[in-house]
Amino acid sequence: MLPSGIRRLFRPPQSYRRRMRDLDEEIRFHIETHVAQLVARGVPESDARAAALERFGDSDDLRAYCGAIAARREPARRLRVWIGELVQDVRFAGRQIERAPAFSAIAALILALGIGANTGVFSVVNHLLISPLPFADGNRMVVVMATSGGGKILVTPDPGMINAWRMRARTVQDVVVFDEVGFTLGDSTLGPTRTISGAAVPPEMLSFIGMKPLLGRGILAADTLADAAPVVVIGEAMWRSEFAESRDVIGRSIVLNGVKHGVVGVMPERFVIPFAGVRDAIVARRHAANSRPAAIAKLRPGASIEDANKEAAAILPPRSEFNSYTDPPRIAREIDLVGRQRKQMILVLFGAVGIVLLIACANVANLLLARAWGRQREFTVRIALGAGRWRIVRQVLTESVLLASLAGALGIGFSYLVLNGVRAALPGGGTDFNDVHIEAAVLWWSVAISVMTGILFGVGPALAAATSNAAATLKASTRSSTGGTVARRVRAGLVVGEVALSVVLLASAGLMVRTLIALDRIDIGFDSRGLSSTYIGFPPTSVADSTTRRAAWLAVRDGVRAIPGVRGVTFAMSSPADFSVSMGGLEVEGRALAAGDSMGTFASNAVSPDYFSLAGIPLTRGHTPEDAHEVVINEAFARRLWPNGNAIGARVRRAGRGPWGTIVGISTDIRLPGQQTDHLNRDLQFYDNWPGSALSGTVLVRSDLPATVLEAAIRKAVHDASPALKTFMPLQKADKKIAAGADTQRFVLRLIGAFALFAMLLAGVGLHGVISYAVNQRTREIGVRVALGAQARDVTRLVLFQGLALAIGGVAVGVVGAVIATRLLRTFLYGVQPGDPVTLGVVGALLLGVALLATYAPARRAARLDPLEALRAD
Repeated sequence: MLPSGIRRLFRPPQSYRRRMRDLDEEIRFHIETHVAQLVARGVPESDARAAALERFGDSDDLRAYCGAIAARREPARRLRVWIGELVQDVRFAGRQIERAPAFSAIAALILALGIGANTGVFSVVNHLLISPLPFADGNRMVVVMATSGGGKILVTPDPGMINAWRMRARTVQDVVVFDEVGFTLGDSTLGPTRTISGAAVPPEMLSFIGMKPLLGRGILAADTLADAAPVVVIGEAMWRSEFAESRDVIGRSIVLNGVKHGVVGVMPERFVIPFAGVRDAIVARRHAANSRPAAIAKLRPGASIEDANKEAAAILPPRSEFNSYTDPPRIAREIDLVGRQRKQMILVLFGAVGIVLLIACANVANLLLARAWGRQREFTVRIALGAGRWRIVRQVLTESVLLASLAGALGIGFSYLVLNGVRAALPGGGTDFNDVHIEAAVLWWSVAISVMTGILFGVGPALAAATSNAAATLKASTRSSTGGTVARRVRAGLVVGEVALSVVLLASAGLMVRTLIALDRIDIGFDSRGLSSTYIGFPPTSVADSTTRRAAWLAVRDGVRAIPGVRGVTFAMSSPADFSVSMGGLEVEGRALAAGDSMGTFASNAVSPDYFSLAGIPLTRGHTPEDAHEVVINEAFARRLWPNGNAIGARVRRAGRGPWGTIVGISTDIRLPGQQTDHLNRDLQFYDNWPGSALSGTVLVRSDLPATVLEAAIRKAVHDASPALKTFMPLQKADKKIAAGADTQRFVLRLIGAFALFAMLLAGVGLHGVISYAVNQRTREIGVRVALGAQARDVTRLVLFQGLALAIGGVAVGVVGAVIATRLLRTFLYGVQPGDPVTLGVVGALLLGVALLATYAPARRAARLDPLEALRAD
């Protein structure tokens, strides 16, 4: 036997209790040895024990001293043991994955698709709803806004309101005031121009957002002086498009709004002015008297957005010296300004990819359950040799988490494809998600979801592995290693869950399809065929008087009307369906509006007399306005205020201002597909007279000319009429604008449809795997049936019924879930209700068809079994 000292070198670290037991044995050994020596010398045993104890000393003190040392070392010992066992588990899990490469590759690929889809969509969630500004303290940045309509409508505040807030607010710091500006890039006398986003900013703007120029410098205090030369800092995208990424761009110039500006800097791609979305160009703010500024700031440490709003309401109460509006101001972060429909759209898509991930987990759990039941003999032997059940559970969970981690690594790569797919799904080449990136927070999310996924689909197999009965398992292993009734029920339940979740996604996609069909059939209220519009006007610096402007508008009308192929032209403030929101309420002569008739906001448009005939907007009663004191309202407006009578002849005006107007006509309602009826009361439409000497307006043209030809001809006619007139936006076709009204529904359909098809494929694969497994499990039974005279069609029917039973159960559960879940889509639906029975019926039939296809191959294989081979199988 080896000496105890040498044995201790090879003894694994012991627990605190074991150490204390060893200490007690050591103390007892020394005392008993000394007692035996004294007894051998003739000393009585009682005297010998007393002498031995006296010589050894205070054993309780020694025990306490050694116990304290052991207690101090216990945490480190436990950590070493845990790490050692974890390394063993990971190595063993790696060997198990290597032993079944095909199985591991399939499981990892299925999970990678689910994790990648989840990560890709989470990057959108993170950008829009968690950290929308690409700055370290972006969620501390706030903007001050005036409000109206019960606080639901945000309005750019007056300069006095901004100054009062900047001077008195204590919950914010680093207040920066800037002007958002629309720039016309290029010299119109030399060639075509285009509109870009821009802002006039103070020198402290770049330090406020914490971003430095890629090239050159930012705006300096010297640039804001009245006699300073105009300079501009451009964005990286503009640097690429206008200067081909030339490194010598600094010192070159561009023309903005007809003025030459010297380029002094280039900002990185992720540069943006908070709350304004400006990326293209910034110039020096020189505090122009006619500007309408915006103000942004940062919340002080410890201050909340609620604190800032309470303070602002106290500083700027409604109808006060600094706040002329009817409601308190609002302090908002970027995440507070995300629209309800947009937020709901992102959350619905995130829920959809969550369902896809659950289905992927159920599929892999099915695979691992089959494998775990196949390894029952291995687990039983390990338990019989002394392995604890928790150690078996931990080992199987380690295999699952390792497999999920490999899938997560693949999923991160796949998430880039998903994100590109999300961008591609935006209709009309939209750029809403161009700023979305796979950031560090998203990568951490991917890691976390990989681990959670591994635990989720690994719990079932781990518990199955740890709950085996040694005798039963060893006996069963002589006949079959496929598991018992519990295993079959668990796997069947997973397939039912997959089918049910697929029903939810397919039903959602089906409702969106029916919505788009309904939107395509909607009566928009005007004739959009061949209708085009563009917005033109005089620059703010123009000094043209009303007579000059009136002559210019008439010249534009005559010039555009003379274009070959133009059938008509008129002017309005907005094109059909692009109403302005009128705030402040409406007055009806001789009548006090009841509380239920609240007209705080409504849609308004100023139009020329021939606007209705050119736009194809029928008047159901009355006639078109013939002078400046006649107005037209739509049918919804008339029903709202005159439900039991005729509105014709009534006199109305905007509350507290403007002349009275007589209602002379009632028009049909104009509705764009997908347009929501909201607190802005867009369904209440009011038309008054467009002044012929306006500073700006919309040119409405009816023509079948190609858009590029018509736009060039209109630009020339505008320039010929008056060089001072500018075209502020490209030509817009009404048909395209109408189609864009359903862009949100199309976007949701494309993504949910893709996820639903993938979910249906996974559900079919899972069902196929369960039925194939069941056929293998029942090989002997099927052989006996065939030997006793069962026909091939009987065996086929038996297997098909088993698959259909699972599918029917899944569809039944899924229909209930779909009725509940599709209520979240209510905002996006039109002409169809959540839980629509036709949609659910079609989805159920589709999934039953998929179940038949998935079950057919195992059924045919079962029908072709040779009974002799089947009976020899065991």
